[in-house]
Amino acid sequence: MKECSEAPNLKQVLTTMLHSLVRQPECVEVQELRGSETCVFEVKLHRLTHQDSGRVIGAEGKTLEAMRRVLVSAAGQQGMGCHVKFIGLPSPVPRETKSAVLSSPVRRDSRS
Repeated sequence: MKECSEAPNLKQVLTTMLHSLVRQPECVEVQELRGSETCVFEVKLHRLTHQDSGRVIGAEGKTLEAMRRVLVSAAGQQGMGCHVKFIGLPSPVPRETKSAVLSSPVRRDSRS
């Protein structure tokens, strides 16, 4: 495999993705903790609006997951592992929970 002399800066890739999603980029802070074989990114989102939170999370957390996959893939190209931790975002509702709530039976009062 041919090595690229200009490997992408993973922190810059993540920061660019996040800034393209939110209307207030100053609310995004990315910290990188790099070890010899792994890099960990802590993404702190301060005072983010509800709309911006929704853009970052995406439908059922798909945008978050896509960003993680891009970084893990890019880190893998550099022979490293990667982990992304988001701080300050509400957790997306798991699909099972959402469907269970929507499909729960209606209780009827047995007293008639």
